[in-house]
Order: sequence, then C-alpha cells, then structure tokens
Amino acid sequence: MSLIEELDQLQQVQDKEGTLTIYLNTDFQDQKHHRGEWKIRLKNGRKRLIEYAEKSEDADSVKKLKKRLEEVESYINDQQANMQRGLVIVTTANGDVFSAHLLQVPVETSFHWEEEAELEQLNELLKSYPQTGIIVTQKTDVTFIDTALGEVRDSFTFSWDFENDDWVQHDAGHASSPNGADTANDEFDRRFEENMQRWYKKLAPVIIQEMKKRELNGAFFVGSKPMIGELTQHFSSNHIQGRVEKNLGSKSVKDIVYTVFKEA
Repeated sequence: MSLIEELDQLQQVQDKEGTLTIYLNTDFQDQKHHRGEWKIRLKNGRKRLIEYAEKSEDADSVKKLKKRLEEVESYINDQQANMQRGLVIVTTANGDVFSAHLLQVPVETSFHWEEEAELEQLNELLKSYPQTGIIVTQKTDVTFIDTALGEVRDSFTFSWDFENDDWVQHDAGHASSPNGADTANDEFDRRFEENMQRWYKKLAPVIIQEMKKRELNGAFFVGSKPMIGELTQHFSSNHIQGRVEKNLGSKSVKDIVYTVFKEA
C-alpha cells in the first residue's frame, strides 16, 4: 500500500505510551549524504528521543521506545541499497503499527515520540507532491507512471503495434519496438516521423482517461522536445504539470521519477 493510501489510517494512530514518527533525509545524490551524514542524524535523533522519553520517568515507555528504535535501525540497515531521497516511518509503542516508506522527494529530518503520529510534514509534502502522472515518450513506447508523494504507485507502457495499427499496453520496463522493428533502422525512423502525429493523437485520450480514473493532478511529460510537443498538443493546460526535455526512456522507473522531481 502506498503512503498516500495509508495516510487516512495513520491519522487515526494513537498510543498513550507513544507513537514514533521519523522523517529522514537520505538523498544519496547530495554529497553530504554520500559521507554518511544521514547516519549521524539518525544516531543523534535516537539519542535525543531517548533523553526526551526518560524525562517522563515512565520506564516501560522508554523500554518500548528503545525496542521500536532497534526495529527502525534494522529496517534502515536492510534498505540502505534501496534508499532514495527521503524516508518516513511511523510505529507505535506496542508495535501493532509499522509503516515505512522510501520516497523520491526530499524530507526534513525530524524525530517525534508523541501519543499520535506527527503528520504535519507529510501533509505539507502532499501539497507539494500530489497524485501526479509522469508520461515518458520514446518514439513508439510511451510509459505511464502514477506517483503520489514521489512514490510510484503503478507503471506500465504503451507500445505501437504495427500489425494491428494500435497501441498495446504492457508492464513498464519491458518496452520494445513491436514486431521486431529496429529503432535504429532508417525505415523505422521514416515510418515514425510520418505517423507520429496520428499515433500520438490516438494515444492521448487513452492517457487522459487513465489520469481521470486515477484522479491525478496532471502529469509531467518527458522526452525529446518534438515528441513532447506532438503529444501535449492534445492535452489541456490543466493536464500538464511540466515538461522535462530529456531522453529518459531507457532509464528505470525509479531513476525517471528521481530525475523528474529533481527538476520539477
């Protein structure tokens, strides 16, 4: 379940002994974090939380906080290779709630131990990074990425089928020129240039319908300037959140999302 889908549930989380909320900036593209600064912040945040809890003189609460922090550190150690730009964790003293999400958007590092989950920063992030699509054009492959809070909720690719003269949908990451066409071939390029307008015009209402069904607040369009221009002319201005004129079609979905939100 994505973080935005969990948000309503997290609003209801309450534990009189304590609810641990952690926002941790883990942006490895930031040189400071390459030096492990986020690990220092995690260590210092852990220390301050324990000191804060000890002031309550509730030994059981402190014991449970330490246990939850151990679980958090174990989770973070396991996920180091998957770290993106931000990490959000919410867990209760009794351990019946543990919500952890790696985000492609930056967060401000902070640590909280209160009766309820501290969600103010999360709600602010949602205003900055609402449910948004990313449409990646690469000639006859167009990838659709559904994001919220910078987290990928779904992704798939439309590819042009030459035999059936129509778009076919399949999982993202498996895009290839249909029917064995060679994208480096002059004949392929000629056919694409001749038909791009018609093909993209046919795809546009399909994408718009997907955006409507998913209640997305528009989309970022990614690709070469001519391809973006050809596709976006079929969209109203409120559908277009922005344009990223880079050829990212060969990148992973994770890398595409990272680049788009870095430049947005």
